[in-house]
Amino acid sequence: MKLKVEDNQNFTVFNADDEVVLHGGLGQPVSNAGYQIKVTTLQARPGTEFTIMKKRFSKTIQEYQGRIVAGERGKMSGIIGVGLQDADPLKAQAIVQEVADIYVQQNIDRNAAESTQSLEFLRAQIPVVKSDLEKAQSALNYYQTNKKSVDIDSETKGVLEQTVALDNQISELNLKRTEMDRKPMR
Repeated sequence: MKLKVEDNQNFTVFNADDEVVLHGGLGQPVSNAGYQIKVTTLQARPGTEFTIMKKRFSKTIQEYQGRIVAGERGKMSGIIGVGLQDADPLKAQAIVQEVADIYVQQNIDRNAAESTQSLEFLRAQIPVVKSDLEKAQSALNYYQTNKKSVDIDSETKGVLEQTVALDNQISELNLKRTEMDRKPMR
């Protein structure tokens, strides 16, 4: 099979008998009679012909898995290097870029899922913390009513400190919820 460049945006695909089986433009998937192709980049003069080989997707993946090298650069650097040896440097560059793009997108998706879980956890904690605060305030009110005093001795001071701590927790949880609501989810 061969692909012939018509102009900088269009191409034609011929079968082994030199019959036209597909005609299409850049970036658009084209299919007809069991043939399917999507050409995303075309850098050649009109009339240039390329040989096309059909390979199974799984076989192609296995071949590239054996040729792609990836690893962290330096200990605990967080920087990952990816390399690929290929006779066509532009093809190797495009493949490595695609692998990097997929890796970045997976990280974004994973971080978004973790943020969602954290936000759900914080939202679930707010009623619990509010309940604890209300109990502490009730205990303080009961104590003050029974003692008929507003004198803050060590026991009352402890309840008051607990109330303040619970109030602070509620404020922190509300702040975190607000921050997470503002984060874009991808």
